[in-house]
Amino acid sequence: MNSVEFGVAEVLSYDYTYNYFPTDSPYNNTNSLFSLKVRLCGIDHNSSELIVKPSNIKFKQIPLVGEFILMFKTLNQQSTSLLRRHQWYYISTIDLQSSINENMSPGLSGILSQDQIDNVVPGETFNRKSISALQPYEGDYLFEGRNGNSIRFSSTINITKLKDKYYNKLPSWSSSSDDSNPITIISNGRKSLPNKEFIVENIIEDNSSIYLTSTQNIPNLKLGNTNSPNSLSKFLPNESQFANSQFIGIADRVILKAKTDVAIIDSPVAIILNTTGDIKLGSDSADVSLVHGDVLLNILQKILNQLGQPIQCGTNVGTFIDSSNITAAQTQFKELLSSTYFMNKNTY
Repeated sequence: MNSVEFGVAEVLSYDYTYNYFPTDSPYNNTNSLFSLKVRLCGIDHNSSELIVKPSNIKFKQIPLVGEFILMFKTLNQQSTSLLRRHQWYYISTIDLQSSINENMSPGLSGILSQDQIDNVVPGETFNRKSISALQPYEGDYLFEGRNGNSIRFSSTINITKLKDKYYNKLPSWSSSSDDSNPITIISNGRKSLPNKEFIVENIIEDNSSIYLTSTQNIPNLKLGNTNSPNSLSKFLPNESQFANSQFIGIADRVILKAKTDVAIIDSPVAIILNTTGDIKLGSDSADVSLVHGDVLLNILQKILNQLGQPIQCGTNVGTFIDSSNITAAQTQFKELLSSTYFMNKNTY
């Protein structure tokens, strides 16, 4: 027998895929983790059923019942230099339907009635969906999950070089720099289009995503309230045109938590916290209001000005015997307001 033999098989069930059985169990599967029960697609129908293991348990694509896998037969863990023992291993699914979500075609490996075929389900919990594949671009590495989650390793796509509609969908990022500059996009949850039409990540419409850019900008990214007199545009004149590297994360809720040490946000230009709701410092139950510095300064200035005025008691007029503290307070007023830290004025 050759050292490697290849085959194609239909997935029938999951024998050891989703459960772990220790060595003292009669179902011990410590040497067959993530195994499948399959039927080999031979020349004759109803070929023998086999137990097949993944060829790489560090990177797994778990097939569904009714899907087909490419596999090979070679040595197993019991082989020695004197005795050869063999095992089937699967490499990947075969995408018969060109579908991101599922590629079932049950019954090809055996004679089944149409009723039996119609009753084959992909698994116990898996739900079929219509999921659009990502639009590929030249040189891309794409990793796509079955339910609209993905990682794209791509680059700047210079659409000005395209003389016709070379791509079905143009990228949602752009750059005036070198085409070879990298961009990495992690996207989770997108809308899908009918008839398996391609889709492109959208930083606003996708459920959640992370963008790691080098020189690209994201034209549809908008931050803050541009109509506000204290708009973010003071620091970001056009954030969607920023041409240096960016780390962008977006979702309905964002949580960053340091487990045992400090959480640090560091910037040489500005740190902006922008919300139409509350900002809590110290805890989520904080209920002591912060002071508006310019209002406090104005109030204190008026009080000191009043204290510096002559005091009349009946027909007698006088002043404080010692006004040095008033003078000192007036001098320190210039230190009350920060030239670096600012807050938006919100009153009850």
